[in-house]
Amino acid sequence: MVILAPFVAFVRYENFALIFMISFVIALFKKDYIFSIILFISSFFFVFLFGLWSLHFGLGFFPSSIMAKSIVGDQLNLISLISKVFYNLTEKLKLGIYIDVLIIINLLILLKSKNNRLFYLSLIFILTTLIHASFSRMGVHYFYRYD
Repeated sequence: MVILAPFVAFVRYENFALIFMISFVIALFKKDYIFSIILFISSFFFVFLFGLWSLHFGLGFFPSSIMAKSIVGDQLNLISLISKVFYNLTEKLKLGIYIDVLIIINLLILLKSKNNRLFYLSLIFILTTLIHASFSRMGVHYFYRYD
């Protein structure tokens, strides 16, 4: 998994949400903190190299498509970024009927599951969806456009 994480994040930068949540669930439930940290840090390998390469040519560290689709490009400081994340989670979390139904189904699975694998998959799906939604631009033209 540590070997594949950099490739997953390099193919789609949005997959950082998935890698982060998998690392979080491993740390929280499996108590394997070292592996969780190594997994999360390894996902930055190719992204870091690409960022350095882009900076060398006078471009931004992250691709402009990521900056345009996320709220990170709008924020100049950490406080405003955190407030925008909480705003997205509390006020603008209108993901559409398909995602809402999937989250409700996964919540039911989470509450009733006796199978650990199914519990972990449902938890990772819910948390990944929420973190992805909290950092992405919300609205008609953004959320389903690239996912």
